[in-house]
Amino acid sequence: GVFIIAFFVFPQESSAYGHLDATAPSLTFKSPDESQAINPDIENPSNPGFKVIYEAKDTTPNDLGGNVTDCALYTKNGDDGWRGQGPVKCTEAFIIKGWCNVEGTNTCGIRIGASDGSRITQAERFFTIDKTSPRITISSNRSDPTQKTDAEFRYSVSDEYGVGRIECGLDGSLQSCISSRKYQNISPDGKHTFRVRAYDKPGNMAEKSLSWTIDSTPPTSITSLS
Repeated sequence: GVFIIAFFVFPQESSAYGHLDATAPSLTFKSPDESQAINPDIENPSNPGFKVIYEAKDTTPNDLGGNVTDCALYTKNGDDGWRGQGPVKCTEAFIIKGWCNVEGTNTCGIRIGASDGSRITQAERFFTIDKTSPRITISSNRSDPTQKTDAEFRYSVSDEYGVGRIECGLDGSLQSCISSRKYQNISPDGKHTFRVRAYDKPGNMAEKSLSWTIDSTPPTSITSLS
């Protein structure tokens, strides 16, 4: 008779000692926080764009095929669909300026896809976008012009998403400020300027100034020649 022997080979998912990797990688966002308003166009001087940190890992041991091999980035701007931005590291991604221009709550999103070669996991995070600068008001007890060489300035800063830091100064460099400022013996005579610079928590900056003139020189006496 005729005997037929057939061998059927079935591919294994992440095979090692017959183990099947049926578990997709896990993906967790680390930063920025979802509740934190952001301005994605503000770049850190040491980084090339808006930075997102996340963790992609596989619970399957490495010697049994558990290893995240590829990650990809997608972005969403307002009502537009998801747009692929290409491969990224499986720990962090930098997104170039301009990927999001719609202000408001949950208007722009990030999607990361992670693969271990057989399974794919995707995770999304939406952000509140704030590109509006904080509001600054300044008031002073000085008239303009004035003979007095002292001055006191009061200021207030407000922002919908919180004030990050405030700087202020007179006629030059700025320093950290937390309250009103008083100055004495201001010199020389002439124009002087008090400036306030404020940043909100997303990093938007605003600056406002108040200038006045000091003239402490007494008027010259004029004798009549009549």
